Amino acid sequence: MNNQNDLNAPVLTKDDKRFFRELCFSYIKEYKRQFFFGTVAITLINAFDVLPPIILKYVTDDLESGTLRYPLIAYVLVIVVVYLCMGGLRFAWRYFFIITSRRIEAKTRLDLFSKILQGNYREVCSLNPGTVVSLLGQDIDNFRMFLGPGVLVFFDMLTYLIYVPLMVLYILGAPGLILLLPFLFIPFVMPAYERVMSRLYTDSSKILAKMSDNVYENSIGIKIFRVLSLIEIRRSKFGGLVDELYGRRMTSAKVDIWLDTFISVLSFFSMAAMLLLAYFALNPTHTHLSAFVAIGTVVMVMKLLEKIIWPMMAFAYLANMLERARASVKRLRILYEIKAFKNGTTPITSKLTSIELKGVSFQYDQSWGLSSIDLQVKRGEKIALVGDVGSGKSTLLRVLATLYGPDDFTQMEAFKINGVDFEQLDLRTVRDKIAYVPQEAIVFNNTILKNIVPGPHPNLDEVHQVLEMVNLLEDLQQFPEGINTMVGEKGVTLSGGQKQRLAMARSFYAKSSLYLWDDAISALDLKTEQKVVSSIQKLNEDAILVLATHRLSALIDFDRIYVLVSGEIVESGTYSELLDLEGEFYRLYLFQEKTMALSLYRQQEQAKLLQGKAKEYASE
Repeated sequence: MNNQNDLNAPVLTKDDKRFFRELCFSYIKEYKRQFFFGTVAITLINAFDVLPPIILKYVTDDLESGTLRYPLIAYVLVIVVVYLCMGGLRFAWRYFFIITSRRIEAKTRLDLFSKILQGNYREVCSLNPGTVVSLLGQDIDNFRMFLGPGVLVFFDMLTYLIYVPLMVLYILGAPGLILLLPFLFIPFVMPAYERVMSRLYTDSSKILAKMSDNVYENSIGIKIFRVLSLIEIRRSKFGGLVDELYGRRMTSAKVDIWLDTFISVLSFFSMAAMLLLAYFALNPTHTHLSAFVAIGTVVMVMKLLEKIIWPMMAFAYLANMLERARASVKRLRILYEIKAFKNGTTPITSKLTSIELKGVSFQYDQSWGLSSIDLQVKRGEKIALVGDVGSGKSTLLRVLATLYGPDDFTQMEAFKINGVDFEQLDLRTVRDKIAYVPQEAIVFNNTILKNIVPGPHPNLDEVHQVLEMVNLLEDLQQFPEGINTMVGEKGVTLSGGQKQRLAMARSFYAKSSLYLWDDAISALDLKTEQKVVSSIQKLNEDAILVLATHRLSALIDFDRIYVLVSGEIVESGTYSELLDLEGEFYRLYLFQEKTMALSLYRQQEQAKLLQGKAKEYASE
């Protein structure tokens, strides 16, 4: 898979161009009927469009000779019919090209979003939010513009460049080559234009991604920035990105203007050559040219040359869209090349009753996450994972949540769920039975009800039941609309404890077999913590709880505790067994006891100080 630095490189490699071609042809093949009929429509339109100059030639020649071969009304009717046909065909090509490009846009956006949701977890997590927003927005739109209006302009330009020169050469013969000669300079200019615009559009896409990241950071940290008086610094940083983008866009606009001007000048020279040819043809000393250039012929050729101006201008427009699309598809490769998550075929139809890990090792890019993990979990057990920050608790929970695929593990002697090997499992049937609450409680910008039941048809009785289990029912009285209250972006209207309890209520409502909580009780008081943990067995006596936590006091009744150090399980046992060992768990226990004793001492000293001040105030 390409990393983000490779994809942001300003130069398009041969492999990038090959990928772009293959992607375009895959969509053209998928929608071949639409592209075929659109091409037929644009070919017929341009064929009709060159008929009026021919009719004008015959009318002019007839008027010059003083004799009309057909009544003037006949010429008028023919022109009217031609333009009516062009109108119908113009609707057809718009429908076949533009509507099809919108379908491709929608399909591409949905396909890539599905890759993000279902692809390899490690690769997806490496993506920056701002980059993803830019890719699914502006970059897909650039690609759509090429496959819709871009393909349309290509065939429009191509048919004109075939019809007009052939007619000019047919009518004028060899002198017609003089009129077409200026346009031969264009192929020599386009490679330089391609290189410059490719670099500018890639740079612009990179800056847009950085701007999206910056806006995302500012929206998250707005409270900190205001308190620490960092508003001007953040504004200056964003302003720098705006200036960079402005500079790239202005440069690309100037390059486009120069190319348009260059092509306009070439068109002017072509028309000037035709006028000179007509002048010499009408001059008595050059009677040998009069056979080539009659007045009607001059009128017709001038009209045809006017029509070739658009293809020349369209050449620049098409090149612009092509470079935008190439640069965008180069960046979109980071999504297209996300590996699919490998999924087996063996479903789990019953509850989860056992999980076994043996010799499981997992490595991040720069460090080990887990090393030779042996762990067993059985029906109805309460399991705890403890250890210092960075010891591997969260990584192990993600492994149990089946977020990582078989290829992500450095070593795996055995990983079985209900006795079935991990590689053979249909993970969709496993994940249906897992409730995972990560370290940072995920709260959506929706109502409390929708946060508990994201799907349709909620059972309100069960909703109130799970709210009672997590001690959140009383808190609803604080909210004006109860469970229909909007909680805001990332639950901004909720406290830390309310967010955690809301996330746990969501996991309870799912009635899962396996509950994976990553430090999910850190913001709860002791009473709520005990109530929440005991509620799992009340809800499902066979349910398994695996809790990663720093709060050792909550683990007295747990069936087994695993102690992790630097990704390794160094101790396991019950609460009392681990204390008796006087090892790593005992060290953590003593540290917490000392911390709690120190906190209690400071609270007592503060209370004494307040009492002393109160007595002094009373004596006065």
